[in-house]
Amino acid sequence: MNDDTVKGEGKSERLHMFISPAEIAAVEDWRFKNRVQSKSEAVRRLCQIGLSYERNGKVLLKRTERAVKATILVLEKIGKADFEKLPKGIRGGLAVAIEEQFAAHKAVLSTLIAAGIYADGSDHSSFEDLIERAQEYVETLANWEPKK
Repeated sequence: MNDDTVKGEGKSERLHMFISPAEIAAVEDWRFKNRVQSKSEAVRRLCQIGLSYERNGKVLLKRTERAVKATILVLEKIGKADFEKLPKGIRGGLAVAIEEQFAAHKAVLSTLIAAGIYADGSDHSSFEDLIERAQEYVETLANWEPKK
């Protein structure tokens, strides 16, 4: 097998394309960071990453949203009145877990929007409501001072 073929796919085709200097720089930066030998191989791998993300990105988005909802459900079952019964480390850990889940969800969403896979004008109001509810818990958990 020579460099022009991929196992099971036959002869590779040459692709001519125009991309901006900023895109070339981004490809070169990615190539350097990932120790890829050629610009062509870097573009090929980035295409594979993009195609994989397109297949899996919406699933990631749903899973991160479900993780946030599950955490809030647990917090609602505990109830704010019972937070003082939790050790301070657990309260802090729950606050960090919620914040990290939001960060993951926002990262997935922004990547999907940037890739054109998810429309920027889509209705995110239900998740925004969820964020507001969770933010109350984060503040309560992070700032909780037990009664003396």
